[in-house]
Amino acid sequence: MQLWIQLIYSLLLTLVLELPFVVFFGARKKDLLLFVLVNVLTNPAVVLLSYLTGYRLGIQILLETVAVFVEGWYYKKYAGYIRRAMCCSLCANGFSYLAGILIQLMRTC
Repeated sequence: MQLWIQLIYSLLLTLVLELPFVVFFGARKKDLLLFVLVNVLTNPAVVLLSYLTGYRLGIQILLETVAVFVEGWYYKKYAGYIRRAMCCSLCANGFSYLAGILIQLMRTC
């Protein structure tokens, strides 16, 4: 898959998979825009750096950890209604990361 297609696919899939989590943690309309913007900031960077480093597990874990903290910080600082911002970010990112692994496994079968 071409890199730019992979970047778009990953971002869209992430938004779909993580949206229920931010809603569950209390996000309202204003917060949903923040959710999209924060993921536009973090997701392409994580995917690109993962690609450039050969998808090594240790680097992916480091990148995902940074994404969790960056997203959680933005939610805590700027969201109006998202409760427990870091927990929200950890749950959403953990779920989308694991779902991405499952999707990759299903594609190889």
